Amino acid sequence: MELRVEQRIAEAIARGELDPGELKGTPLEDLDRPRKDGWWADQFVRRERSRFAAEDAAGERQRWERRLARARSMHDVRRRVAEANRWIEEVNQGLLRAHAIQCFDADEEVNRWQQRR
Repeated sequence: MELRVEQRIAEAIARGELDPGELKGTPLEDLDRPRKDGWWADQFVRRERSRFAAEDAAGERQRWERRLARARSMHDVRRRVAEANRWIEEVNQGLLRAHAIQCFDADEEVNRWQQRR
């Protein structure tokens, strides 16, 4: 099996479909550290909870986008962005980094608001 995988990689490199310089993996850490029973299940549950919470938060972020669009002035846009970003930062504290919600950029939101006017 391993030889077949290596052969297919070599063939892909020869065809120019794969650049070996771009192959980077995540280092394996703490392989020799003893783990408590059920550690994998604990991590799985943590990842899934974070993913579901991020999905819920994504809907609320869209509601913030609509609030930003209804702002009455540039000052109001910036105030709402600051409120939204405080909310996002609070939500992100309970999420894994991979599921973090992106904060709004005040300048980008002001530009969008101006273009809609």
